[in-house]
Parts: sequence; C-alpha cells; structure tokens
Amino acid sequence: MNYFQLLTKEDIQTVCRSFPHKEMIQGFKKNPKAFNEMAKGYRPQSISEDRGRKLLLENSHTKLVTNMIEEFLKRWSSDISQRIEEYTNAGNSEIESHLKAFQDTIFPDGIELYFRLIEKPISAEYASLLTSAVSVLASERKKMSNIVSAPQVKVGDLEQERKDHKIEIRAKDSEIKKRDKAIEGLNTEIANLSTMLETLQGDLSRQIERIQELEESQNAQKKELEDAISTAHTFEVTVNRQKAELQEALSAVDAGKKREADQQVAIDSLQEKLSNIENALAEMREKPYQESDQLLYPTDIDEFSEYLGYNLKSIGVNGSTDEYNLLTEYLCDILFQNKPIMCNHVSGMALARCVSNALCGTKSIKILPYSSEITSKDILYYLNSEERILVLDGFLGNFNEMELIPIATGIRGKIIFMTLEYERTIAYLPKEVLLYFNYLNVSRIKDFFSEKPIDEDATEIMEQWIPKESKAANRNVERLCTEIMQQLGFGNDISLHIAQRMVSEEKLAQYLAFSILPYSCEALDYRPYETSERLQKYAGEQGKCRYKSLLLGWFGNE
Repeated sequence: MNYFQLLTKEDIQTVCRSFPHKEMIQGFKKNPKAFNEMAKGYRPQSISEDRGRKLLLENSHTKLVTNMIEEFLKRWSSDISQRIEEYTNAGNSEIESHLKAFQDTIFPDGIELYFRLIEKPISAEYASLLTSAVSVLASERKKMSNIVSAPQVKVGDLEQERKDHKIEIRAKDSEIKKRDKAIEGLNTEIANLSTMLETLQGDLSRQIERIQELEESQNAQKKELEDAISTAHTFEVTVNRQKAELQEALSAVDAGKKREADQQVAIDSLQEKLSNIENALAEMREKPYQESDQLLYPTDIDEFSEYLGYNLKSIGVNGSTDEYNLLTEYLCDILFQNKPIMCNHVSGMALARCVSNALCGTKSIKILPYSSEITSKDILYYLNSEERILVLDGFLGNFNEMELIPIATGIRGKIIFMTLEYERTIAYLPKEVLLYFNYLNVSRIKDFFSEKPIDEDATEIMEQWIPKESKAANRNVERLCTEIMQQLGFGNDISLHIAQRMVSEEKLAQYLAFSILPYSCEALDYRPYETSERLQKYAGEQGKCRYKSLLLGWFGNE
C-alpha cells in the first residue's frame, strides 16, 4: 500500500516535524545526488534537526522525501500494530492496548493517522480522547521516572552514608507507595475512560446508522419526487400533443366536409375490402390446410434452373459439386409447391435474392421483420402485396404458429421464405409444421455463407397458372423414404406426407441432404447414421446411393 497518497497536507507537516533526526541523516546519505539538489554545499551529517525537518517540509513533493516518509510510516505503523498485539495478548483491553502502545511511540501525535493508514478510520472525537489520555499517561510516567530515579552514591563516610541512605530509602519507599496508589487510581480512571469511550463509540455508531437511514429515506423521497415531476412533465407534453393533434383533426374535418360524400364512398370501399380480407382469413382458419389446385409455375423450368444456378455460383456455391446439382433441383421442386419455405436467416435472405434475381428481374426483396406489435392482419396485408418473393423474418418461434400457419398457407402465387433467427430454433416448433412448410437447410455447403454479393445479371422468367398435378411416386423409393423417416422419429403422418413426393432416388437424395437429415440433427437431436439402420444400409459405405459420400461426409459424424 502507498501510505504517502493517503496523507493530507497537514499530515505531511506533522510527519516532517516528528521525523527522527538519525533516520533523516541516513536517508540523505543514501541519496547524495538528490540531497545535493535540496541543499547545495551542505553535507548530510552537518544538517541540524530543525534544518533537516525544514528541508523535508519544503521538498515534500520530491521522490527522495516521499520515499523517506513512506518508509518511516511503514516502520512506525508496523511497530504500533506489534505493540498493540503484544499488550492485547498480555490481557489488556483494546482501549488499554491502544493507550499503552501510543505512549511508547516516537510519533504520539499520529493516533488518528495510524488508524487511517491501516484502513480502520476513527472519528475525530475518539482520536482526540485517545490523544488526551496518552498525554496524561506520558506526563504521569515522566513524574514517576523523576521520583524513582535514585541519586548516585558519592565516595565518603560509608557508615554515615549508609545510615543516611537507609533513611532516604525509607522515605522513597513511602513515596513510591503513595505513587503506586496514585497509579492505581490512574489505571481505574483509564478503565473508566475506556468504558466511556466504548459507550460513546456505540452511541456514535447508532447515530451514524440513524443518519444513514435518514439519508436513504431522503434519497428515496427525492427519487419519488423526481419521478413524479418527470411523469407530470411527460403527461403535460402528451396532453399538449394530443390537444394539437385534436386541433389538427378538427381542422381536417372542417376542411373535408365538402368532400364527405367522396370520402364516404372510399370508406365504404375500404370497409368492403377489409370485410373481404377478414372473411378470407376466417375461411382460412376454418380450412387452414386446404391446398390449392392451381400453381404459378415457370413456363420454362429448365431455363429458370439454369439462371438460378448462375446466381448460386455468384454467391460462392461451387458449380462442379454434387451439392450444387442437388440444391438447384431441390429448390426448383419446393419453390413452386405454394408452400412456405423454412430456413435460417442468413441462407433465407441469400436464397430469396437469388430466386428474385433469376425469376423476377431484381435482386431487391421486400422483407417483413418480426415485431411484437405486428398482428395477423398486418401479415395478411403484407402477403397480399404485389411482390412475388416475400420474406417473413424471425416470425418462427416468436409468433403464434396456430395463427401463422393458416395465413401463410392460404396465400396463392407467392414464394414465401420463413426465416429462423437460429438454426436450433426449429427444435422448439412442433414437428407437424412439416405438413405445411418445406424445410431447407444449406448450412453444410462450405462456401454458402461467404456473404458474397450477387453479381449475376437479373433475368425475368414468364410464369403461368397450371393445374396442380401429383406425379406418381416410385413405390420402392417411397417405402424407403418412409422407413428412414420413421426410424428417425418423424412420425407416421409426416413420413407418409413427404414420402409421397419420392418419384426417384435423385429426389430422395435431395430431401435427405437438405431437409430430412438436417432436421433430424437440429430438431430431433439424432445421429442419423446411428439411429436409422435403413439409412445406413442404403447410404452407408456399402450402400447403393449415388450420393452416399456426400451424405456420409455431412451426417456420418453427427
């Protein structure tokens, strides 16, 4: 601890006035260069006590003096602490130990400073009492020392001197007994003073606690008053603003009376549209999962697939890999099923822009970010906008799925991306969401998340409404998909629902890579190859699956 930093200006003056002359000279001798700067032409041993203390005070800001004071205070405080401990161990009370320790020190005026240096500060009143008590004891001790100091025996008549000395000793013994009684009285007085000091300390502590309680109460009341004033000010501002808004509204009503008939027509029209929207919403809630028999589909799906591939390459997907071909074909399948697509935020934004740039002639997309203030009507209004590509960002896991599903699945002619803030959020959604949304996970494609901007030229593909036709599933592949999904814990309904799309082993590989296996890892917390024997047999090292190396690399160690 740096004691010098704890000293006030008065403390420094007191220490300099009490600094031992011998220690002062030794400190000057150890640092001749610094001393010469303080007292040119003088030798350390020639400095008198008064002159030395004056030099200390005048140069208290120098490194030499601060180090000397620091070392002195450390030795002095350590000596006091040791004496207090010795007196306490000898059976003295705390107050008696303090009084006896300080009356033996070379620095009796430093009582308050000592307690401050050991980080146990005392009140000014208690320090004054201790100082007074130490002064009284020192005075009595000096008197006793003078009384009991025996005179030296001179050479002379030994016999007469013996008699005289015997008489003198008797007188001294009598005097010593009187002084012993006086000392006993002083000890009693010290004990009484100690008791009184302890009582005063207790009273002072209680007063301090009471003052602190009053201050806390006052601060609390002050805070309440400030809050009340702030609330009143806010209320006043709100009232004034509402008055102004009311005045503006009244002015607008007055100014618009001439156009009332036209406005009423517009209002009736809007109410009719709102009623239609609400009826549609009610109808969707009554029939939430009814699929449309018409799909908006590219007139040339191969051309769209080619342009989509160019856009995927532009953001970093390697076009010479199996995952590139599987992803392109998987997207061409799920984009036009009239079912929203679930994916994480980063991949959802990137894919939405790629699809929009390849299909609609612009990489700009309209996004509706989640907010707690958004209602079902707000979502429905957004989904009925003119844009072909739409993104509901962050709604999954935050918005009520029972309201979100019928709204999103009831919209026709839109490609809707439903993004998750985190991939693991899918684990907190019911598995049945797979009956209404397609799941897409591209997190295992190495370069997909490079955040590289799209630099591919925009293209626009013509689309037309076509009847929804279900291609007949390949029975063997459908049965294989069902068995794998059931072994991975998807449940019978979901397994059969997805398996009916398996028109080929190529299609199964697409769904395994980007939907079924990543979902089993992220949502169901399974290790696919350890959980499903059918998957191990089909796409394991000895399996016949064409893409087994890719699937093993992605999911074999999960």
